[in-house]
Amino acid sequence: MNPLHPHPAKPLPPRPRTAASGPLLTFGKYNGWSVGEVGAVDPRYLTWLCSMPGVRRQPNLYRAVRVLVIAILNAEGEAELEDTFG
Repeated sequence: MNPLHPHPAKPLPPRPRTAASGPLLTFGKYNGWSVGEVGAVDPRYLTWLCSMPGVRRQPNLYRAVRVLVIAILNAEGEAELEDTFG
């Protein structure tokens, strides 16, 4: 066990077999995955990603992630979108 990270990382879910959609992430635990692939298995990660300053400085990536998160929230019937994007 790493003393700096006492909780072992959870293994990634299996990568979806659908075609990649949207920009590819070039960092983080889903490095090399498309925004659409991540949204299919871990939409909460995309919501978190929208709050990161580094992503907000990448307009194309931020826009793609935000559009997908809004679509996912709408599909789930979430009404509080303002809380997600402040």
